[in-house]
Amino acid sequence: MKKPDFKSSVLKGVQNQAESGKVATARPSLAELASKIENETERPAKRERPPKPKPKPERKQPPVKDGFSCTKDDLTKLNALLVRSRNLGIRASKSEVVRAGLWSLAETTDAQFREILMNIPQIKTGRPAKKSKAIDDKE
Repeated sequence: MKKPDFKSSVLKGVQNQAESGKVATARPSLAELASKIENETERPAKRERPPKPKPKPERKQPPVKDGFSCTKDDLTKLNALLVRSRNLGIRASKSEVVRAGLWSLAETTDAQFREILMNIPQIKTGRPAKKSKAIDDKE
């Protein structure tokens, strides 16, 4: 038995398609492909939107160390406010309580602020004086 030739089998397939009414489509030419590609690239350009400005994150201010003087009564009141905050379920530090007081004072009127300051007793500011060596030697 003789093997069928490739060329003859292709011709038979084409003849069968022609007889059945199906027409084999030819490959598109290079010119047709080029025009198709050009048509696809001629789409209307997308409207460019200006880039949305990114919101700048709020920068936290670094803490600044500062010292101040107060009486024992003031410290007692400060500690009582700390206990009060913990009873409310808020774990606040001394500096947070002092800052909260500053914020509430900033909301007062000038007359209220003046009255509050006039009721605060003045204390001697600064560090306590160092004891001299002579006094330390006697004890």
